[in-house]
Amino acid sequence: MLMTLSSTGTPAIQGLPPAPTCYTYVMAAEDGARVYGSCVIFWERITDPESLSLISGTSAEAPSNYSSPRCICLISHWGFLETFEQALTELYRLSMTEAKAPLEAHVRHLVLEAHWSLTYLL
Repeated sequence: MLMTLSSTGTPAIQGLPPAPTCYTYVMAAEDGARVYGSCVIFWERITDPESLSLISGTSAEAPSNYSSPRCICLISHWGFLETFEQALTELYRLSMTEAKAPLEAHVRHLVLEAHWSLTYLL
């Protein structure tokens, strides 16, 4: 696995990307309030011709063999870290399906559905 940097400083790797990795963390404010977070970091194949040519230094017409890191996070005042990790893993899995809907579309749907549910309950 070869790691390079694009002109913007974004890391990229050539070859088979590593498996997704999950992280959880807790941050504490001065007043003792806690904020919990879960993240999933995964590597996404670079398909943008301009980015590919900057990284590889060759014509962007060749198939992409480069990937760059991407991260999605859930941050909350509630410490449901295992549930957050499961939700993020599911979002990642959905973004990798045959439909190839962008990850942002799945996040948008999740946020709008949660907003509607909360509005309905209140």
